[in-house]
Amino acid sequence: MPTTAAATASFTFDTWEEEPVVDDGQLRIHRTRFTKRWEGEIDGRSEGEMLMVHVANRPAAYCGFEWVTVTLAGRAGSFLFHHNAGAGLEGGLSLTVVPGSGTGQLAGLEGLARIEIAGEVGDTTAPHRLTLEYGLS
Repeated sequence: MPTTAAATASFTFDTWEEEPVVDDGQLRIHRTRFTKRWEGEIDGRSEGEMLMVHVANRPAAYCGFEWVTVTLAGRAGSFLFHHNAGAGLEGGLSLTVVPGSGTGQLAGLEGLARIEIAGEVGDTTAPHRLTLEYGLS
């Protein structure tokens, strides 16, 4: 990855819509569509879709993609996040910028992110904070 920097932002969910695939009381699989508002060193909006699995009503795993249209370090553009999480989401989250997905002034963006949630895992109303370690080539 080129020279690295870090940016931190908070985000809130504007929308969160679940479409059930399987729900038998023990296992729940659903598609989730969402939109977010970003504030901080990353400022703008995003929208995404995930496939989520819950076992015994606890978060178990998810994967998905999120199209992020923001200003990052004074540069405007967009990019795609790839989400992948397992093991109850605690410590098992991988959130990466899809290589080659950057547009505008964010072309060449590479990065890895981590999310901190002030509340229970899976609570979309709890404050969320993301730190992105990134480089621009």
